[in-house]
Amino acid sequence: MLYKKKMTNLNRIPLLSRLRINTQVRLLTAAALAAFVCLCTVIYHNTNLLLLRNAENYTDLISRRLETEFSLMADSSRNVLLTLQADPNVAKLLDAPYSEQYALFQEVSESLMTHSISNPQIYSISLVSDTVHYSNLYTAETLDSFREALTSSQPAFLGVKSSDFRRLTNFPEKDFLIFGAPILLNGREVGATILSMRSVSILSYDEEENEMGSYYVLCRDDEVLYAFNCLPDLADTLRQAAFSAQGSTASVGGYTLNVTPLDKMDCSLISALDQRMAGRNLEGITIPIWACVLLLCAYSLFLFLLLSRNLVSPLNKLFSVIQGVRSTQSRGIAAPVELSGCREIAAMGQEFTNMMDNIQRLNRKIFQTTFELYEAKIQKQQAEISYLRSQVDPHFLYNTLEVVRRMAMERNAPEISELSLDISRIFRYSAKGDSLVPLREELRMMESYLHIQKCRFEDKLEVICHFPEETLSLQVIKMLLQPLVENAIFHGLETKSGLGTLFLGARREGDRLLLSVRDDGVGIPPERLAEIHRELESPLYDTSSHVGLINTHARIQLQYGKEYGLTISMTSNSL
Repeated sequence: MLYKKKMTNLNRIPLLSRLRINTQVRLLTAAALAAFVCLCTVIYHNTNLLLLRNAENYTDLISRRLETEFSLMADSSRNVLLTLQADPNVAKLLDAPYSEQYALFQEVSESLMTHSISNPQIYSISLVSDTVHYSNLYTAETLDSFREALTSSQPAFLGVKSSDFRRLTNFPEKDFLIFGAPILLNGREVGATILSMRSVSILSYDEEENEMGSYYVLCRDDEVLYAFNCLPDLADTLRQAAFSAQGSTASVGGYTLNVTPLDKMDCSLISALDQRMAGRNLEGITIPIWACVLLLCAYSLFLFLLLSRNLVSPLNKLFSVIQGVRSTQSRGIAAPVELSGCREIAAMGQEFTNMMDNIQRLNRKIFQTTFELYEAKIQKQQAEISYLRSQVDPHFLYNTLEVVRRMAMERNAPEISELSLDISRIFRYSAKGDSLVPLREELRMMESYLHIQKCRFEDKLEVICHFPEETLSLQVIKMLLQPLVENAIFHGLETKSGLGTLFLGARREGDRLLLSVRDDGVGIPPERLAEIHRELESPLYDTSSHVGLINTHARIQLQYGKEYGLTISMTSNSL
């Protein structure tokens, strides 16, 4: 019946666990490979997204940096141009005839030098009018074109321009940011001031930006003002795509475009990210990833063959032997089980053979031991029967105590008669009746016991009892107080010189009954008291010693539960 129950419980086992181990290994290997391929694909995709996101963040960061620097340069040039517009000497110089220009130029040149020194971003300040073309960077034609480009009275950004004299002089700057403002005299335009601002920190080519696939273009709606790190054709294509798209950010033709208006310069900054270049770093890890997949496939195949040969096949053979033993219900095997494969599997076959041999020997030994125990049990029962027959009949003891009491009365010895009666009462109370009795009956037995002890100690023992009427009808286990009272008398009061006092009392707290046994004897040494506490708190009771306390504590807990029991303490009070 037990075997059938176990077979029925097999239906509750998951399907995978009921498959053959060979099939399980194949399924687990295929699942591991599929999971690894999916993991590699997810890693590849997420890495691509991460690289693209990092490139976008980097491009946006550079774009913001350029926007800030352009804004600062525009503010700086505007302040200088407004100052020059307000300088009357500049206006007079540009409107003066040739004969007066020299004297005025001395004063104006000092002012221009002061502005250049106070603002390191200014590389050169040029002046242009009908009669003045002052510049160390540009020809008169270029200066005139700058003057014509100023269409209002406010300072303006004119674009990016390289020096006309670059071939003749080794300039450290490649290109300059050109800002200009017209000079007015009595409301009439007499010329213009042109600032050539240093651009190395802004327009310099950055190899790292090119590696990230980032391009930057400074342009207006109709023209490209400057292409930072790309060819003019690509710059114009990016300009057209950016201004044809809706919104400040767009994705066109594989480029992520971001247009940042530069209001102070009346132009825009286009930042473009080539998505293909941003993800080209993945090419270096694509081959290692798929190489790892192939290596894992080869390793899984090798592992499957190894497990099948050294683990699965030997276990199948062992399972077949176990099925044969179960089907034939034999207690042994015909031949030793020899398993090939790894050392542990071979050792398992040897251990299984040894186990079956040991089972045969144990079966024979169990049969022999069972037979011997049966004979010993019969002999023990016979010995107990003989022992019981030899026991003294309790009625003989009662009758003997009654004879002693009657003889004491005949010889006028009432004390002996009372002691005989007390002993008889205690013996009858402990030997007969139920295990639970009212507290009133327990106290009657205690009166007999205390009477015997008072006769023994004469005038050295005084007993005080306090038991409210409401507690006398409560049920307690039989012989509950006697071991405690005996312990108090023999260990506390017997060795005390002079009168000893014993207090017995009870009180009720809710549904609990608290019994107290106190004495003013010699007390318990601290180390002995600690030892008794450890024995009472131990889950295992050693009733071979301290029978009164330990047994009473065990009886209380067995009857009422672990939360009840004895509590022993020492107080400074006499009781």
